[in-house]
Amino acid sequence: MKKFVYWLAPFVFFALSACTLLERSAPPPPVHLGELPGLKGDGFTLLPNQWRLNPAGRQLPMGDFPVNIAVHPGGRFAAVLH
Repeated sequence: MKKFVYWLAPFVFFALSACTLLERSAPPPPVHLGELPGLKGDGFTLLPNQWRLNPAGRQLPMGDFPVNIAVHPGGRFAAVLH
């Protein structure tokens, strides 16, 4: 009986290691990215990490690269350099 166990053990070991190699070589499941980021119809902006930003106040279209923003001391106006 002991000879049978000693003879069977290497085959079991190799069979299990082959199964783990097959699991590792399987392609990963597809990643669902969700919606594409950008301005959405409900008035919010979707960020690349899928967070949503809702504006406080009114939004105006800007140029392609706003560099600096200065808010008037009264808090009613903002100047943007782009």
